[in-house]
Amino acid sequence: MDAEAATYIGAEGWATYFARMDEVWDDWRVENVEIFDADGDRVAAVFHIAGTGKASGIPVERAVGLAYSFRDGKLWRMRSYWDPQQALEAVGLLK
Repeated sequence: MDAEAATYIGAEGWATYFARMDEVWDDWRVENVEIFDADGDRVAAVFHIAGTGKASGIPVERAVGLAYSFRDGKLWRMRSYWDPQQALEAVGLLK
């Protein structure tokens, strides 16, 4: 499955997502997290992900963004973006 097009659902989805991350990365980590509150039910996060590719041994660091939507006080949807600006746009903070 193409990792960029993958969809993960529910608690099992979280476990699958992190298992795939561990398959691809050695010692991956999230750094420099910034949270942006768009309104009552939308939030964006911008951060750097850093690690070393398991197959290549090449260190990688890049900025990414996440857009979160909530329903009834629970996380309903999360979408990741390679361009952090797109996450801010997705929650209505940028146009």
